Amino acid sequence: MQKSLGFTLIELLVVVLIIGILAAVALPKYEQAVLKTRSMRLLPLLRSISDAENIFYMANGHYTLRFSDLDIDMPKGASSDTDTTVTYKDFTCLLREGVSGVSSSASAYCHDNRGNAPWMEKYFARNDFICWGGRSDLAMQICKSISGKTTPDASTTGSGGVVTTGFSFQ
Repeated sequence: MQKSLGFTLIELLVVVLIIGILAAVALPKYEQAVLKTRSMRLLPLLRSISDAENIFYMANGHYTLRFSDLDIDMPKGASSDTDTTVTYKDFTCLLREGVSGVSSSASAYCHDNRGNAPWMEKYFARNDFICWGGRSDLAMQICKSISGKTTPDASTTGSGGVVTTGFSFQ
């Protein structure tokens, strides 16, 4: 009796089903890893902006909201919409005045222009960063992962009544 050298339809369907299940499990983790990487690459830029702001503060007694006042090399490909905003191919950074115009709580704020990545912020007078989630559950998970915390340190209500929560980390 001669055996068939091919696969049966059932065997092929089982293999396709197993691959589908593995893909369904792996895809969300892959997406989270990509968004976390995009967010983490903003930290060196935020640290450089903060260092330049602190040098400016020591020389002038106040923080500036103008990138042109800072002694900082921006990554190649940057374009400036205004003096307080710098836009790159895939992310935007801006200098913001603190709460109620208090200069001592000024900050640099960067966000990825693609997808549901969280926003990253660095207050100049503080040593820590803040990861702002709230755009999606995935952004919240990334902020929790980056900060190592399960509960947020801050929350704010943005436009449209969307509550955004922040996780601080060093």
